Amino acid sequence: MYTLRREAIKLREESKTYKLVLEYLIEENLICEKTSNNTPGWRQIDEMIAYSKWILDFQSMSDAVNYGALGWNQLEIREDYVIEIEETEKYLEDGKLLMDLRYTYGDYSNRDNEIDKKMMDVIESKFQSETGISLKSLATTLVFLYSNSIVNELSEHEEVVIKNNVVEAPINCIANVFIQETDLFVEEFYKVIEFLTINIDKIPDANGVIPIWEKKKRKNKISAQPILFIGNRMIYTPVSLYELQQSWFQGMMNFILPYNIELEKTTEAVDKWKNHYEDKIVEDLSLLFKTDIHDVYVDKELYKLDTKGNHPRDLGDYDLIVINKEKKEILLFEVKYMRLSQTMKDSLGDQSKYFLNRKAKAKQFTRRIEYFERNAKEIMSHLGLFNEEFLIKGYFLTNKNIRSFFKDYPFEVISFNQFRHIYFT
Repeated sequence: MYTLRREAIKLREESKTYKLVLEYLIEENLICEKTSNNTPGWRQIDEMIAYSKWILDFQSMSDAVNYGALGWNQLEIREDYVIEIEETEKYLEDGKLLMDLRYTYGDYSNRDNEIDKKMMDVIESKFQSETGISLKSLATTLVFLYSNSIVNELSEHEEVVIKNNVVEAPINCIANVFIQETDLFVEEFYKVIEFLTINIDKIPDANGVIPIWEKKKRKNKISAQPILFIGNRMIYTPVSLYELQQSWFQGMMNFILPYNIELEKTTEAVDKWKNHYEDKIVEDLSLLFKTDIHDVYVDKELYKLDTKGNHPRDLGDYDLIVINKEKKEILLFEVKYMRLSQTMKDSLGDQSKYFLNRKAKAKQFTRRIEYFERNAKEIMSHLGLFNEEFLIKGYFLTNKNIRSFFKDYPFEVISFNQFRHIYFT
């Protein structure tokens, strides 16, 4: 059973990598000038996939250098002058660690149903004002198109061609079935189809290059607009529309949109929604320590907590200070609610923002820990705990599983779920 689980996890992780590769290959194929109508063989397809992955790997290396995250890849020039991109032992070890943590502990997922409903109503309004379609219309159309029963119904029409999970059908044929099977007007269907149709001319930038380094600012990409038209015939794959439906609606629940460009008001509403959970995770963490042996201080600046001490006012606040009077230990927490990473660039961006750049959150937290350690006796005596020695522990606690892979810190980086499991069991 364990072997099967490991194999399933391995295949799932590989599919994430090659999904990006195949999307890039499809986009390149759409924008390139065709010299013939020949269908490539499997060997040619394999070679194109290999080249596409090579290009994406180079982009990942470029992102890593830009963010200061070095040590995951290395270049090797072969005798025939071909450049190979190799994953280092560190990359493999770090990747395995993250995968094990993710599948063992999962991510923090405590929800506030009341705020979720309130914010979804706000996002619905903003989204419709910016796109001209409702989230209901988007969801209904996506589910309709990828539904197995609808695909089977379409297959009964002789003008419809379905092969290798690709549906090709006249748009009016699909629209007629849509009217029969849903309670939406056909005008809404056409609006959604236009919203989801790739504009081939807009895939590349002004230089004719696909900006694969962009995610938030890139709307015209096959993952966000997976419908193609040749004349009046609409071409799509049901699985790509299922993935897009997940990207929109599960993504929103994780405060991520497929792209942000032309969705500035919607993005602003999603960010406000995320701010609520930045407070909620701190609150949920503090509730774990609601016992007689713990003193808990939430979002405290030392000069306000210890008014007798002459503490600096530019030190910043401690998200959570927990004093365990039984174990004689002080737990200092920096708590961050991060968006889930969808790409390697997202992961590298997290490393930069939280651990590597000049104003990294971890560096600021280190300063607070070191100050507390130097002044612990004074702080504790002013809080009524005299002549006692306390062990100080620092935790950089997050909603998801992450580690500082390129810089060491004097505290533990740990997820909410892992901390709860280790500390309270």
